[in-house]
Amino acid sequence: MWRWPAFWISLGAGALALFGGNLILAGNWWVSPVAWAGLALLALFLFLATFALPLMCYIEATPKNVIVSVPFYRLAIGYPRIVNVRTGSFDPNGVGGLREDLITRFRGMPVVILELKGLPLPRAWLRWVLDWHAFPSAGDGLQFLVVDWMALNRQIEAGREAHAARRRGSGSTLTLAQEITGSRKRR
Repeated sequence: MWRWPAFWISLGAGALALFGGNLILAGNWWVSPVAWAGLALLALFLFLATFALPLMCYIEATPKNVIVSVPFYRLAIGYPRIVNVRTGSFDPNGVGGLREDLITRFRGMPVVILELKGLPLPRAWLRWVLDWHAFPSAGDGLQFLVVDWMALNRQIEAGREAHAARRRGSGSTLTLAQEITGSRKRR
């Protein structure tokens, strides 16, 4: 969405920084070439970030939790919090305008939906970190549109089963903190 506008802004601002030193804008405004160069560098950074930031996003099912990593935040969801893992179809309701244009190529694709007992953080905070389409239309949970949704579904289910087997095999119930750190109660 931002890639090509950022590229053209950086190209135009770079040209103005190099060749527009004597350019007077409407209203008798003059903009320093340093300001144009700053705008060009900022737009160039945004253009390059559109390639690098998506590579930093992943979902991983570890033995103790499911990790959702986005560029500036890493969210860990413990298996006790997951109620159900199911697949569905990406079909958001009531979406219009620019969002409708963005989701047309993804509409109908399979998603992995994690139904949770409760979100690990308040929804308002998660909306700052995760995009709007990561939240299903009903209930508490998260949905992920991934390339290999069957593999992710299998990994999460295998992690849930292994977690349940560890809980049954230990004989005593561990708190979530003990489960994450691996510490046991002393007798």
